[in-house]
Amino acid sequence: MAITIFYQEYSPRAQEEFREWMTAHPDAFYLNQRGPRDYMIHKGSCPHLFHETQLRLTASKKVCAPDASELRGFAKEEGATINPCSTCGAHA
Repeated sequence: MAITIFYQEYSPRAQEEFREWMTAHPDAFYLNQRGPRDYMIHKGSCPHLFHETQLRLTASKKVCAPDASELRGFAKEEGATINPCSTCGAHA
């Protein structure tokens, strides 16, 4: 599975690393953790990402992958739920 996780609890540079990864993978997908087993899936081009420029993007865990199917596998292993983003239309 080719997933990458960005979370400020794991790395002090998580926000910069997340932005760099998303710039390098514009067609990728990411999960935004909303609760212990609750994620929302977004396309890399989702406007939510661009509206959060001043926020700490990685205060919540971001799980990234080139393909949404990899994120489904991650969620299954974690016993987590993935909710679709109504803004960008991403779904797992």
